[in-house]
Amino acid sequence: MIPGTTPVLVHNCGGARFAVDSNGEATDLRGTIDANRVRFTQDSAGSTFKDGSSVPDLANGLADGSVDPAGLLPIRVFEHDGELFSLDNRRLFARQSAGARLPYRIAMQAEIARRDMTYVDGGRSIRIRGIGWWSTD
Repeated sequence: MIPGTTPVLVHNCGGARFAVDSNGEATDLRGTIDANRVRFTQDSAGSTFKDGSSVPDLANGLADGSVDPAGLLPIRVFEHDGELFSLDNRRLFARQSAGARLPYRIAMQAEIARRDMTYVDGGRSIRIRGIGWWSTD
């Protein structure tokens, strides 16, 4: 087994297939997943990232092609009650609102344990503070 390259677990979750390698990193075996299939873990999120950049600017850049989605970090996801949830709600919102496909990796248990699940509507909706509500329905 070559660390970081050899899939050791394949999981199916509602048609989303991903492999977890020996480093605990996961990739969708088909490359990406439809962002609308991933749910939010929180009921609200801020409208800016830690670096001060704007969530709507990212969404607009993804939509108009000025931002390459492949250049962004994969969103960390995990399975909960048969659904995929994201720990990265602002990036998920930007990709959902832009209709962009989504690279992702499986969240580590320690990352999941630090997150309070405050989602509403089964994780299909989120309020971006200063902007308003967003829903995949």
